[in-house]
Amino acid sequence: MVNSGTKVRRLEQSRWFWPAIGLAWLIILHLTLRSPGAQQFLAALLGAPRVGSHNPANDPPLGAVIYLPVRDLYGKRLDLGREKKRGTIPSLLVYAGTCSECSLRAFNPMSIEADSYYRTIVLYDSGAADIPGYFRRLPHNFLIISDPSGKYSQMLNPAWSPRFYLLDSDNCLQGIQSQALVNPPFLYMPEEAQ
Repeated sequence: MVNSGTKVRRLEQSRWFWPAIGLAWLIILHLTLRSPGAQQFLAALLGAPRVGSHNPANDPPLGAVIYLPVRDLYGKRLDLGREKKRGTIPSLLVYAGTCSECSLRAFNPMSIEADSYYRTIVLYDSGAADIPGYFRRLPHNFLIISDPSGKYSQMLNPAWSPRFYLLDSDNCLQGIQSQALVNPPFLYMPEEAQ
């Protein structure tokens, strides 16, 4: 009579035992990752952008004017003195959420190709005291807006952060990021930042 311990040892010695165990774990992992909420959990775990509930019907329509302050946090005018041809180069507006360590990992303003846009406007929900001082040294066409009251961000329907918007020279919306974790086609980033 063969006891159960002997059967297990024979099974473990089989050349198919460990590959079968590995395949079973892969199937379990695959099914788990397809479950609702798994992508949000992994995004939070890895420091990726936070994804909230998103209703596209609440997004501002293309062509809508996005109202912004005249000056940024450091006193720079948002029209940048019109030294570039305003009508031909679009502006990038980034809703970046709070200026916490997590959101700074999810979005670094230096990851944007500054020369691809007339302006790059980064909108934070944080107060001025919470925004790092080194942002003052960003290129001249980077503008930082502190919006702790949500006065400017509420019209953007920022269901996740960072969320990207493309504006024309009159601050009319020309493009909007439609999915979290997927960069929109109008976003230009250097190869090493992607």
